[in-house]
Amino acid sequence: MRIPHRGRGVAAVAVTLALICPAVATTAWSSAAPAPAAAPAPAASEDEASLALVPRPVSLERAPGSGFRLSPTSVIVAPDDAAPVGEYLADLLRPSTGFSLPVSGASVAADAITLTLTDAASTDPEGYDLTVSEGAVAIDAPTAAGLFHGVQSLRQLLPAAIEATQVQDADWVVPAVVIEDEPRFEYRSAMLDVARRFYPVDAVKRYIDQIALYKLNTLHLHLTDDQGWRIAIDGLPALTEIGASTQSGWAPGSNTGDPWFYTPADYAEIVEYAASRYIEVVPEIDGPGHTLAAQASVPGLTCDGVPTAPYYGFDVNLPMVCATEANAANIRDYLEKVISSVAAQNPGQYIHLGGDEVPNPPAGWYEAYTAMANEIATEHGKTIVGWHQWAQGATLPAGSLVQYWAEGRVNRPKIGVGAESADIREVRAALAAGARVVVSPADRSYTDMKYSSSTAYGLSWAGLVNLRRAYDWDPVTELSSTDGTVKVVTEEQVAGVEASLWADRAYRGSTSLPTSHSQFIPVEQYTDHMIFPRMPAIAEIAWSPAQGKDYTEFLSRLTQHDDRWDALGYEWFRAPDVEWEPVVPVEPELVHHWAFDETSGQSALDVVTGERAAVDGGTWTPGRLGGAVSLDGVDDGVTLAAAPVSGPWTVASWIRRTDARSSSALLSDTSSGVRTAIKLEQYKATAKVGFTQLGVADHRSEYATPLGEWVHLTLVSDGATVTVYADGTQVSTVPGTGTLGLAQLGRLMNAPGWPGASDAAAVDVDDLRVYTGALDRAAVEALWDEVSPAPATVEVDATARCVAGRVVISVRAVNLGDVAVDLQVVTAAGKKSFSAVAPGASAHQSFATRSSTIDAGTVTVTTGGAGGTDVTAGHPALSCG
Repeated sequence: MRIPHRGRGVAAVAVTLALICPAVATTAWSSAAPAPAAAPAPAASEDEASLALVPRPVSLERAPGSGFRLSPTSVIVAPDDAAPVGEYLADLLRPSTGFSLPVSGASVAADAITLTLTDAASTDPEGYDLTVSEGAVAIDAPTAAGLFHGVQSLRQLLPAAIEATQVQDADWVVPAVVIEDEPRFEYRSAMLDVARRFYPVDAVKRYIDQIALYKLNTLHLHLTDDQGWRIAIDGLPALTEIGASTQSGWAPGSNTGDPWFYTPADYAEIVEYAASRYIEVVPEIDGPGHTLAAQASVPGLTCDGVPTAPYYGFDVNLPMVCATEANAANIRDYLEKVISSVAAQNPGQYIHLGGDEVPNPPAGWYEAYTAMANEIATEHGKTIVGWHQWAQGATLPAGSLVQYWAEGRVNRPKIGVGAESADIREVRAALAAGARVVVSPADRSYTDMKYSSSTAYGLSWAGLVNLRRAYDWDPVTELSSTDGTVKVVTEEQVAGVEASLWADRAYRGSTSLPTSHSQFIPVEQYTDHMIFPRMPAIAEIAWSPAQGKDYTEFLSRLTQHDDRWDALGYEWFRAPDVEWEPVVPVEPELVHHWAFDETSGQSALDVVTGERAAVDGGTWTPGRLGGAVSLDGVDDGVTLAAAPVSGPWTVASWIRRTDARSSSALLSDTSSGVRTAIKLEQYKATAKVGFTQLGVADHRSEYATPLGEWVHLTLVSDGATVTVYADGTQVSTVPGTGTLGLAQLGRLMNAPGWPGASDAAAVDVDDLRVYTGALDRAAVEALWDEVSPAPATVEVDATARCVAGRVVISVRAVNLGDVAVDLQVVTAAGKKSFSAVAPGASAHQSFATRSSTIDAGTVTVTTGGAGGTDVTAGHPALSCG
C-alpha cells in the first residue's frame, strides 16, 4: 500500500536539504498551507495493540516469519547521508546488547538493519517505511528525519530492556511487520519553561531525548519571563547579569551554583543536540508582558528609565514594557539587539515572540511593540510565532503561526453563538491575516496541570488534566462549536500541536506558595512526573490519523511502555485512573527479620541474612517479644542498608510511638530511583500512617497509631495500594504505593533538599520483618498469632492501712511471666502505669485516700496497657478513727 500524499510541496527538495544541512531537513517545513488530508485511516488493529507503538502508525501489518533477531554479527547499513542516523541507532543498541554493531555504507546480504534515503518511500518529508523480515530490517525514507522516526518505531518494537545502559540477558527479536507511516501535522512541539525554573543543559538534552522517542520535532524553549532571562544577548550583558539572578521562589543572591542562563556555547550545544535528533529549537522571547526580568536589567524599558527590582514571585499579568511613542527608540534598540542575537544563535525557521497576558495595555502600546518586533524578526529572516493574543497587533505577517492556549471548555460553547470570546476573535483575526494555528489548549495539553487534586506539583487553574483529557481531543474540534457545526479552523489551517510544560510550580505542596527552597525538587524529577504518561498521548494527537482514534485502544499500547520508562530511569507517574501492566504475583518470602533482642551494642542482627545494621544513637529497651530499639525522634536511626523491594511487599513490626511529630518516617530510602518512605505520621501533621513517594505524592491512610502504646503494625502492598493492619485486624488502606525503601529505620537521611537526618520518628521498634510478596488476610492473622505475647501472668495483692488518720491502699503486682509487661493499676483512689516490668519483678504503689474510713473493695491491674487482660484483688474495709 502507498500512503496518499498529504504533504506540503517540499518532498522533491527534501533529500537535497538533508545533504546540505541535516538540521534543516529535520522537518522541511513550509509556511504554505498543506494539501487536503488523505482519506480516513482504518481503526486500530489487534496487531497495533500488541506491538504497542506510540504514536500509532498510519498502516501496520504483520508479515510472515519469526522476525529479525539482533545478534553479535548484525550490522547497520547506512550509506551517505543516512550515516548519522545509523550511528545514532548503533549508539542506542550497543550498551544493552553488548554487540559491536558496525555502521557501514556497503550493502550486506543478511543480518543487517539497512537505512536508505529514497524518493520511493513516503511522499511526506518525515514519513518512513519499515519492513522487518527474518534476516533483515529495512527503513526507507525521503529524508534523514524520516529515517530517524523509523528508528524510533524499531526501537519500540524491541524489548524494553534495549533502553538499559548495561548489557542485558535478552532475546533481541523484532517481530516481522510492514509499516508505512507519516505524520498528520508538521509542527509537533513540546515546550519547556526554563525561565521560571532554570534547566541546566544536560536536563534540556534529556528532555529532547524524551520527546524524540515519541516523534516530536520541535522544542519550544520559553527563555524569558518576569522571573528570569536565560540566553546571552550581545550588547546587553545585564540581561544575564541581573535578569538571570532569579527564579520563581528564588531571590537574587540565592544561587550558590552555576549561573542560571545559557552561554552562547551552552545554547549552541542545545541546538546542535536537538538537530542530531531532528528537532528544531524555537526560542521564545516573551513580550511586551512577562518582561520584568528585562525591565530589571535594561533601564530604557520603563517609562521613568529606572529599572524595576528583580522579580521572583509567582504572579502573572504584571506591567508591560513602556511602549509609548516617546520611548519607541529605546524599545526598538532593545528588540533589535535581542532579536538579532537570538536569530544568530538559532538556525531554525521560527522565533516565538510571546504576547500573552497583557491586561488592559494603554492605547497603542501593544500594537507599537508587536509592529516593531514583527518588522525586526522578519528582517532577520524568521517566521513569527506568537501566543494567539499576538494577532491583536494587526501587523501579523502572512505565514506566521499563532499558538492557541485558551481553554476549550470555556470557549467552545460560545463559538458561533452570540458574542464569541476574545480568544476566538484573535484566532479568527490571525487566520484572516494568513497565519496558521498551533493548538495547545491549557485544559488538554498543559502538562503542568495537576492530574488530580492530590498531585504534588503543578497548578489546576485550567482544571485537572488526567491522561484521558490529555488524549481525548482533536485540534480541529477544539476550535469548533460544541455541536461541531461551526469550525473556526480547517485541518489545513492547523500547523500542529504542542505539549507545554510550565515550571513555576515545580515544588512539593504547590497548592500554596513555597516557604522553603527544600520544597523544590530536581527539574528532571518534576519533568518525568508531569509529562509521563501525558506527553506521549499528546504526541499521538500530533502524529497519528484522527480516524480510528480510541482511548481504550491507546491505553492498551501505552501501558506497555512502563517497563521502557523504568529502563530509561524516568520517574514517571503511575496514574491511578489507568490500569497499568499487572504486577506479577509473588509468593511471599521472609527476606529480613530484625528482632532487636541485643539489649546492648551498636548493631542489630538480621536473622535471615546474617548481616548487621548499624544502630546510630538509639537505645535498647524491653519490647513486646524481648528487646526493642528506642529512637528519639531527633536524629536517632538504624542504618538497615538493605536493598529496596519492588512489586508487592509486606512490612510488619511492633511499634510504640513515644512522642508526636508532624512527620515521622518508619522506613525510608532517599536514593535516586527509590525515594520512598513509610510514615507513622504523614506529612503536614495528619497523624495518619502513610506511604510517601518523596517529592511526588504523600499517600495517607485513615489510621492513626496510638501514642504511648504498643501496636503490631502490618503494611501490605499489592502493587497498587497498601492495606494497613493493626494487631492483626485490617484498619485502613493507603491509596498509593511504590518501591519499599529499606535504607533507614526511624528517619530520612539526606533526602533531596534536606541534608542530614530529617522526619525522624520518636518510636520504640521490636521485631521488624520484611517479606517479598503480599501477605493475604489469613497470613496476616497467622503472623499476629505468632507475634502476640502469651497472656501475662500477674499476681496481685492489695491491702489497706492507716497513715496519719487516713486510709492508704497499697498494691503489689508481680510479673510471673517470661517477658516484660506493661501494667496499669486502678483503684478507687487513683491509678498508676508501669512500663516494661521485667519477668519476676514487681510493681508497688500506694494510694492515699482523703477519708478515715473505707469499705471493702477491689483494685484492678491491666496487663499490656489499654485493651489488655484485667487481674483484680480485693482489699478489706478499714476505719482509722
